Amino acid sequence: MLLETTVPLIHKFNRNWKHAKELWGDTHPTTTLLRDRKTDLQLSILLHHPDSLDCIIETDGSEDVVAISLTKPFKYEDVTYNDVAHIPLRLAQPFLHLNHNK
Repeated sequence: MLLETTVPLIHKFNRNWKHAKELWGDTHPTTTLLRDRKTDLQLSILLHHPDSLDCIIETDGSEDVVAISLTKPFKYEDVTYNDVAHIPLRLAQPFLHLNHNK
């Protein structure tokens, strides 16, 4: 799994998930599919590239989330990527032990 192609995909799924939430709500099958795919890709990045990430735990409303930043931002198709978006802490927790910057 290449970081340089997966991170842009995560951002695309994240945007589409938020758009689907606005259109159809949290529980619509398309909304949950987009959210789950984004999460799968984020967990893969946490698993395969822990040394390329900095993870910071934050609170977003009532839930703790992990802000995943790239240690080395990169440019892909004229867009600079600095992060891998937020993921709920409850989902990322099993993978954070792999990242010594937690």
